Amino acid sequence: GNLTAALTHCGRGDEMIVGREAHMFRYEAGGSAALGGIHPHILDVQPDGTLKLDAIRRAIRGDNEHFPRTRLICLENTQGTIGGIPVTALGKTGVKVSVIAQGGACMDLHPTVAAAAAYVRKVYDLGLTNFDCARSYWQGRAEEAYGIGLQGVRKNVFLTTKSTGRTAREAQTDLETSLRLLKTDYVDLWQLHAVGDQSDIDRIFAPGGAMEAFEAAKKAGKCRLIGFTGHFDPDVLAAMLKAYDKWDTTMMPVHAADHAYLSFEKTALPPAKALGLGVQAIKIFCKANLLRSLNPTECLRYALSQPGVHVAICGAGTQGQMEDNIRTVQSFQPMTREEIADTRKRAITGAGVYTGPTLEYWKKKA
Repeated sequence: GNLTAALTHCGRGDEMIVGREAHMFRYEAGGSAALGGIHPHILDVQPDGTLKLDAIRRAIRGDNEHFPRTRLICLENTQGTIGGIPVTALGKTGVKVSVIAQGGACMDLHPTVAAAAAYVRKVYDLGLTNFDCARSYWQGRAEEAYGIGLQGVRKNVFLTTKSTGRTAREAQTDLETSLRLLKTDYVDLWQLHAVGDQSDIDRIFAPGGAMEAFEAAKKAGKCRLIGFTGHFDPDVLAAMLKAYDKWDTTMMPVHAADHAYLSFEKTALPPAKALGLGVQAIKIFCKANLLRSLNPTECLRYALSQPGVHVAICGAGTQGQMEDNIRTVQSFQPMTREEIADTRKRAITGAGVYTGPTLEYWKKKA
């Protein structure tokens, strides 16, 4: 259909404007050129899969015998992907993001900031446009690596960071530092990081608490969305959901062994889904310990098959690992009920398999 449309609207030597990540360019530009002599004028695709109107206007050529005529503008995203990676709406926000993200916590697997930045650019070149980070990761060097690695392409990515500050002053200082290191004047998502107990909640919402800085930052355009994260106590995450009615997102552990010990999947995920929040899954591989019983594809499929989960944060430290993750989501099919039940069972049984607090050491001791 796409190829037929191009051949219908363009003659030999004509030009079509097309997105770099669009199906029309990635899979049918060759046929258009060979069969119709059509020249593609390629534009960068935005994180939500669109083309910038100003870029389209600039790309349209006037009458000039030295250049091909612009005859067709291809506006399509038939595969629901950016860079070949499936995208989804991040809950009620409606913001389109890729279903996997690079986890910033693993930047410390690289020997230097320069090496980490080079890796970040490599995974961006693979088509990844969702980058998770935090002020505390690698003592700030993770944000520095992102800032260097994403220079020149910032507007093409969904960029997040987090703050463990519990007062407005602490959070504001964190944001200023994050923006400087990330080399940007805003983040797409700013999150209250690692909310662990009721005292955290009390401090965040007290007069002069961190929530004041978060609301001010969103109003000032320094962050598009606000959310919170937690991995210590599912009851505390559920309490955070009730403490404020303007959350955009949340982040929590979602993996095949979670059901067996202080389960976020049972306690915090259902109310987050009911509120329409964008949910990001973490600990999907359990720091690789879950690979004692499951393979990486099963881990990633499980997390993305849970109702209410929109994004899986992948702590890949090598290009090969991220390529594996990308291949998994490119061919993703949600697990059936039977597959989910079988995966949960295998996740916590067998010789050498860790369970409970040994596996999930980030959770509180029951």
